[in-house]
Amino acid sequence: MTAAATKPDLRPIVDLRRSLLANGYIPVPVKGKRPRIKGWTTFRPSAEQLEGQARKYADHKSTGVICENLAAIDIDALDADVADTLIVRLMQIPGADRAPCRVGKAPKALFLFRANKPLSKRTTPEYTVGGKKCQIEVLGKVQQFVAFGLHADTGREYTWSNGDPLSVPLADLPEITEAQIDAYIADAATILAAAGKPVKADKPAQRTHAAAGGTFWTRCNAAALAAPERWVRSLFPSARKETGTGAWRVSSSDLGRGLEEDISIHADGIRDFGEERPVTPIQLVMDYGGAPTTRDAAHWLCEQIGINPHDIGWENRQPVAVRFGALLTPPEAANDDSEEWRREEEELFRSDATLADLTRPGGFIEELVDWIVSSAEHPSRELALSAVIPFVGSLIGRRFAGYRDARTNVYSIALAPSGYGKDHARQQIKRLIAAENLHPFSGPARLMSASGLRAALMEKPSINCMIDEIGGPLREMLDPRANQHQAMLKNDILEYFSTASTYFEGAAYAQVKAVRLENPNLGIYGTSTQDDFWNSMSSLSTVDGFMARLILFNITGLKPALVVPDRDVKEIPRSIREKAKALAMAGRAANLDVPAVDKGDKPRVAQQVPLSAGAERVRREFKADIEKKLPKAVGGDAAVLNRAVEHAVKLALIVAVATDWGHPEVTERQMSWAVQVAWLSCVSLMRESRLNVADSQRERNVNRVLKLIQAEGARGMTLGKLTDRTRGIDKRQREEILSDLADAGRIKGEQKAPAKAGGRPTFTFIAR
Repeated sequence: MTAAATKPDLRPIVDLRRSLLANGYIPVPVKGKRPRIKGWTTFRPSAEQLEGQARKYADHKSTGVICENLAAIDIDALDADVADTLIVRLMQIPGADRAPCRVGKAPKALFLFRANKPLSKRTTPEYTVGGKKCQIEVLGKVQQFVAFGLHADTGREYTWSNGDPLSVPLADLPEITEAQIDAYIADAATILAAAGKPVKADKPAQRTHAAAGGTFWTRCNAAALAAPERWVRSLFPSARKETGTGAWRVSSSDLGRGLEEDISIHADGIRDFGEERPVTPIQLVMDYGGAPTTRDAAHWLCEQIGINPHDIGWENRQPVAVRFGALLTPPEAANDDSEEWRREEEELFRSDATLADLTRPGGFIEELVDWIVSSAEHPSRELALSAVIPFVGSLIGRRFAGYRDARTNVYSIALAPSGYGKDHARQQIKRLIAAENLHPFSGPARLMSASGLRAALMEKPSINCMIDEIGGPLREMLDPRANQHQAMLKNDILEYFSTASTYFEGAAYAQVKAVRLENPNLGIYGTSTQDDFWNSMSSLSTVDGFMARLILFNITGLKPALVVPDRDVKEIPRSIREKAKALAMAGRAANLDVPAVDKGDKPRVAQQVPLSAGAERVRREFKADIEKKLPKAVGGDAAVLNRAVEHAVKLALIVAVATDWGHPEVTERQMSWAVQVAWLSCVSLMRESRLNVADSQRERNVNRVLKLIQAEGARGMTLGKLTDRTRGIDKRQREEILSDLADAGRIKGEQKAPAKAGGRPTFTFIAR
């Protein structure tokens, strides 16, 4: 059976979710009873994004619906008589007889209404009837219910009667008001009280509420630890309680992570033994329950425990008009979760080097960089380095191999502001190619189709394609609605990266047979502005491996100062010409083995380039560091991290061969340089993708607001200036974004006294 044949057919589930979206509902992938997706409560997918989302979370085989404009009344009662009484009372609400009804484990039932405004969750107290728990929950905003899929307990499909979300559009659901819900909750509580006994809160939890000091956040965490049985199974349906210790255990396999150790939840504290760190209940809800902020996580815990947030110190924020005043002091949530999360993120993004520090790796690479900048009016060694690496990689391609048969094909992307001089390095390399007839290593400047690129590699199997303004071509390829030719081109570029050490089979067409390409060594050098490049990226490209294959040179700051060049652009030193020619011939068998006769249908046996003992030690240390960081990766970070060591090995191989092509060996210094370049690329890809990649307009607006505030540095940005710079964003949404960023610990506010008597104070936002 082929690999393609084993892949699950996602079309039915994608079609189902698209139908839900068309009917006005917000679908969400579900694993078991809830999404295991960070940020699911705020993500609003478009129809085009659903397929990529389904591929990314293929283990989420069920489909839920987010209750943003819905009220889902969940009659959670296993006693049939009590369930019937509760349903009879529900049917007294006008229009309830038209509400679709979902059943997963009878007699439990869920009825679906359209809310006249977004509602928060409401519940009755818990009661036991005949030893069985009974409760009414009305799911509202920030909640979801499973609409289609297998019930986690029964293993059978959920069933619907009186219609379902596929046959009844949201607009056609019976409407229910907040007053009607509150009246029903009150009556349902009376019915349950008459039929059973209340489930009382444990004494330790009561003591925590009354006596615990500290902030709301510490009290919430303490209350959750005192009563884990009230929330653990809601967050982790597969959690098991150990009889000896009383601790709740959640296995890493159930969490979908590749670690051996479990999470232990005990009244004395929570320990993630897989990641070897303590965790708070609030942190768990954010990491595995998808709560977007500490506030949402804490309030969810309060709902599960059965306590009012106000009783343990929560204070409602005032309306948005005065909300900015609440931002003047850093939120106390930082004492428990936000600070820890931010420290982890800072550690993930930490790099001890800058690109400017890494432009002197030695050997011919450094000589080429020196030569290129010597003729530049605005010299940038970083830009020169980004261009030289894939060029030299093509000169020695197919004939040298590094650790684990790594090859010299790299996709180098240089980002710099307009007018930075991005074209100079490319033009100098073209002059060198022309001077020494190195055209067999020069690829097309535009990639129009998969078949065209395949033909180019068949004719010249080791090439470097230098593409200016690469953001445009990438946008065409990476667009979820890309035509078939562009989609095939993207897939082939992905595959070429991984087949340089073997072969590329290619696609077969009706009139054209697939032709095997042996050891294709495709290099790409693309330049763009930051904005144009990131506008071409989608969330899918951050997780499908495309972005992870790039080595990014993110060059920022002011344009290099104007200088008088040391030499004319047409002046190519003899040493540069001779060494470029020598590299083109290095590793060849005989005088007749020349670049002009290389063809893609002829395989090559590559010369193995060893690692010195010091280089191997550096590589192992880098690998170990990446393994430590992987469990903390989110979204596309894991894909980027998983390619980091491979990029370092490729870079070290190129520098080693370009330094001593007669007897190449990767030195400790070369591997250390390569590790720093690869890591700096990882940091740029991870950080910038979080700030720039967005699939919805609201995501773009959040990124835009945060970037504007960050750009102002320590002085911050005033509310007036921010409003002026974001006039295209609705006032209410702008204020919501600022509030969310503050809750997430991304920004803080400061108030400055009025400049004159009687004036108004100035609010300034500063990135944290």
